[in-house]
Amino acid sequence: MLKNNIKHILIIPSWYKTLENPVLGSFFEEQARGLMRLGYKVGILHLGFKPFMYNRNLLDRCFNDEGLFTIQKEFRASIPKLHKINYWLFGKKVNNILKEYIDANGIPDVIHAHSVFYGGIAAMYISEKTKIPYIITEHLTHFITGKVTASADISISRTVFVKSKESIVVSKEFRSELSQILNLPDESFKVIHNMVSPIFFENNFTAVINPNKGVRFFTNSFLTTRKNHKLMINAFKIFHEKFPNSQLVIGGDATNENDMNYKNTLVQFSDDLGLKDSVLFLGALSRIEVKKQLDQCHVFLLASTYETFGVVLIEALACGRPVVSTDSKGPRDIINSTNGILVTDFEEHRFAESMISMIRNYYTYDQEKISVDCKKCFSEEVIIEKILKLYESYIY
Repeated sequence: MLKNNIKHILIIPSWYKTLENPVLGSFFEEQARGLMRLGYKVGILHLGFKPFMYNRNLLDRCFNDEGLFTIQKEFRASIPKLHKINYWLFGKKVNNILKEYIDANGIPDVIHAHSVFYGGIAAMYISEKTKIPYIITEHLTHFITGKVTASADISISRTVFVKSKESIVVSKEFRSELSQILNLPDESFKVIHNMVSPIFFENNFTAVINPNKGVRFFTNSFLTTRKNHKLMINAFKIFHEKFPNSQLVIGGDATNENDMNYKNTLVQFSDDLGLKDSVLFLGALSRIEVKKQLDQCHVFLLASTYETFGVVLIEALACGRPVVSTDSKGPRDIINSTNGILVTDFEEHRFAESMISMIRNYYTYDQEKISVDCKKCFSEEVIIEKILKLYESYIY
């Protein structure tokens, strides 16, 4: 059902799926399609920004993605190292692409950008020129992991958030840390969690466990060092010594050459621990494949050093699977005593102890209740309704 005067929403994500990586930014598309199911007209404008020395082909395509009009275009910095000037030049180019979008779809009523770099920057420049109001949701870990430190980047981040009609972050801890980094009051940001795709609530069933026959653990993420797979594999080695028929299934793949080296290191690391046949690397998984793996597992694992939220956790909970996760900040908004264990020490023995404790107490975790509680907090209906209320409150 359409609300008030809002009919047309333009989503500007900072990263999005490509032909080479069809699962990248899947939650942006899921949010768009959730809005479409409610009757809203939605478009995607993915505008990438590459360094001056970037020498690969730039993304440039426009297509109708099963009713979701999508433009993807990348730009290269015009001048090396001069961030402020490059962002201004980027803004001028962005507005030319907006004209292409409007010619095909009409003028959107509101823009929802995801992350400052570079969707938020694009939304700000578009709004300045067109007066179309924008809202931004920040997801990016780079603010916390030290990858956003240049004064020009801090400055433009503050400006993007200040000029937005509403700035959203995806967890309470992230709000606190981002506020400190950008020297903005906590109340500058509103917490609205990420949503879980409806597919993960479909055809669920209670997993049955017999530890002596083996336990199946599953994790799914991009293969980057921040996801801390070595800790998880080491913990699984300890677990495996007690329950030798168990498996650790790892979904996800590398996104660049450095991460590919990391993936190769993880495979060799598992082999060196004698786990070649017990640790399985599946590569990148579609949403349907992730759902299948969650249905087949007993417990979901996440060992990240930092998470702004943890969408993979709520996907597992939606399927009724309890979780074991490191206390990487964002998961504090998700995990409680009824649905999982939050491991406060980044230490393999503590992680392994939590895995063992969960298996020994497996049937104290009510899998049906886990799924129901997840739906109450993180379902498409709940999260989109919160976002729509912001559109209505701040736009009209």
